[in-house]
Amino acid sequence: PVHRHAHRRRTAAGAARPHDPVLLPLSNAVHHHQLAADALASPHSALIVTSAEALRALADIGSPAQIDRNIRLFAVGEKTAAAARSAGFVNIHTGHGDGAGLADLIASKLENPAPPPLYLAGKPRAGSLEIRLEDLHLSVRVAEIYEMIPVDYRPEEIDERLRSRPPHAVLLYSREN
Repeated sequence: PVHRHAHRRRTAAGAARPHDPVLLPLSNAVHHHQLAADALASPHSALIVTSAEALRALADIGSPAQIDRNIRLFAVGEKTAAAARSAGFVNIHTGHGDGAGLADLIASKLENPAPPPLYLAGKPRAGSLEIRLEDLHLSVRVAEIYEMIPVDYRPEEIDERLRSRPPHAVLLYSREN
């Protein structure tokens, strides 16, 4: 498993103007490379991603040849689509930012796909995509290729980080935080 922090540094850099941010991550991503490689080795008609973290999880699996960058990829929104483009994918269909809407887009583009599309998912996640796909009678294979693990700080660690620079605001990266 690999931990990634680049997105936190970008968030902090954007927030830094004209502030001095204190990073206090509440969770870390753990990538499951073998699960990702196994999922990609199975037949699938398209890929579905609802987070750029899924694409970061793909970056470190074995050979890049294991990933068909020309396959149809459905991204939940523009940021995830941009991450897919950066990862070399070229056939990207972009939703409007929520799982239910992405499911509708998938259903409009894939009619009775065989084999089913592969959802490269994380844990925890909202279930709106899977619920809507089920409502649309569209099969999907789910592979949980990363997991967000809560960081367990000791109270003195938090106090140490904030003592010299008490925060004026708190920015949360996700709903779960």
